[in-house]
Amino acid sequence: MFTVETSFKRVQSLTFSADGRLAVLSKGNAWECEVWSLPPDPETVWRERDDEPFAFGLAFDPRTGHLMHGDSGDGLIASEPSSAGAVGWEVPGGPLRVFAISPSGDRIVCGCEFVDGRLPNRGVDAQLVSFTRGGKQKHWTRSAVLESDGFGVTDLAFFPNGKRFASIEWSKRKVRKYYLPGDSPTLRVHDAKSLDELDATTFKQPASALVVCGNKVVVRGEKSFRVWDGDDLSTAPTEVKTGKAPGAAVVADPQGRFVLTATSNAVSVWDANSWSATKTYEWASGKISCLAVSPDGLLAAAGTATGKVIVWDVE
Repeated sequence: MFTVETSFKRVQSLTFSADGRLAVLSKGNAWECEVWSLPPDPETVWRERDDEPFAFGLAFDPRTGHLMHGDSGDGLIASEPSSAGAVGWEVPGGPLRVFAISPSGDRIVCGCEFVDGRLPNRGVDAQLVSFTRGGKQKHWTRSAVLESDGFGVTDLAFFPNGKRFASIEWSKRKVRKYYLPGDSPTLRVHDAKSLDELDATTFKQPASALVVCGNKVVVRGEKSFRVWDGDDLSTAPTEVKTGKAPGAAVVADPQGRFVLTATSNAVSVWDANSWSATKTYEWASGKISCLAVSPDGLLAAAGTATGKVIVWDVE
């Protein structure tokens, strides 16, 4: 175990690259990111700042190693992190709220939010937009669009084979002149190529985050998480209590073996077969705000409200 001392006051998001780097995101009045090399000599190798207030998200492209983030106005932005600076280009598709890239790096799915008269680009339906590329191509082509009458898509996660993905979409309700998110989230499983819905279920709040663990779909609530069978959402989910304190984060092992949850300054490991807690870690580095697991499932990281990141071996 070791600790990364970032320059941030609070860590909002984390992600690992396949070649052993860790990207750390802080989001206040601006989107700020640092990329760190990992042991034996952890150090900052790249920094970037986006002053756009609606910038969000963080993910490494598994094929090229580029670091991607979203911008609700400009779509997706891909940068090439290096000690010499960055070369970036945009992937159009806004107004975005969330995105996910497939494990093989051949497909991106973006979730967009309904926009009414409060913003200039009024009348945009809630929708899913996918981008694809073939072979060794770096540039993306928009391949499919799926519109709905909901308010917006807030969470996306691919299944390990990249052929399906899960989403959470919120219904839409009108209050006076404006549309707001409704009270009924819908969990859906989609075909990754066509974006068509394969299965769906509507459930009660809360729904704070979505991850896929093997063939299971995990939705975090306030003091628990629910687990659905990815092949049959009509089956009642398994509810797993995580403790008395509200949950702060959830992440799944890419190999489908476990799920990590964070509450206060502790991280619990949940076996994906029994859904029992097999281990709990506690640190005095501050309240945990986010979690990440490396693509090979060997390393995990916890970002804190003090700007520190704790990295440890999962095995």
